[in-house]
Amino acid sequence: MNTADFQIVTRDKHGDMRWRPVASFQFAAQDAVAALVVQEVPSAIMSFPVAFLISDDRYIPVALMGVTSGQNLFVAPDGEWLADYIPAVYRSYPFRLMEKNPDEYVLCVDGASGLLHRGIEGERFFQDSGEPSARVSEILELLTRIERDRKTTATACAALEKHGLIEPWPLTVQDGDEELQVGGLHRINEASLYQLSPECLCELRDSAALMLAYAQLFSVQHIHKLGPLVVKHANTLRAEQARMADISLSGDDGGSLSFDDLN
Repeated sequence: MNTADFQIVTRDKHGDMRWRPVASFQFAAQDAVAALVVQEVPSAIMSFPVAFLISDDRYIPVALMGVTSGQNLFVAPDGEWLADYIPAVYRSYPFRLMEKNPDEYVLCVDGASGLLHRGIEGERFFQDSGEPSARVSEILELLTRIERDRKTTATACAALEKHGLIEPWPLTVQDGDEELQVGGLHRINEASLYQLSPECLCELRDSAALMLAYAQLFSVQHIHKLGPLVVKHANTLRAEQARMADISLSGDDGGSLSFDDLN
């Protein structure tokens, strides 16, 4: 995500504050991947390619949203979300849980989101009684469930690794006449999956790893979306740059040229 300032939600700091609903996904515009939990993978694979990344020395499933660092192809320049499914990590924004101690988490909010304010619009953080508002309680429940699901996801990924089913994925995406090499990704080794014994398959099934493996293989069909999205983003950027140049050049300023509007 973009630069954030997550702060613990407290009555002292947020008791008289509200937050506006997310109207733009610009906060995710620089995310080339989004972490997933296994419970949402069946929905995510309807929209994105899914891969595995190594994070903190273990594999995690991610939605592949870009082919270059710092660009999310599923966020339009105006902040519109371009896919049917929205990963849970984004649906809970501007909130997240942050670890205070082992197995102890606190609710935090992004103070740099531009969504927090003192006014009458939006959702309250706290009721007049000082208790968390109903909406905050809902978000806390969602985030708690996601955190619990991360543990299930870690178990599933560990089972896939144990049976040697995850391999490097040397992905190439066609960008017009050019080929883009995407590094650091991993995928399921389909041949190895089919060679597993019934006992191993049962073990994978019971840990949700088997579903995750087949889901990743199924999601590869969406790779073809990425190349056209790269071209579309580049064309949109060029059109916007040309539009801004026309605005600057068409201003009636006694024949002078000014770029002040671009700052």
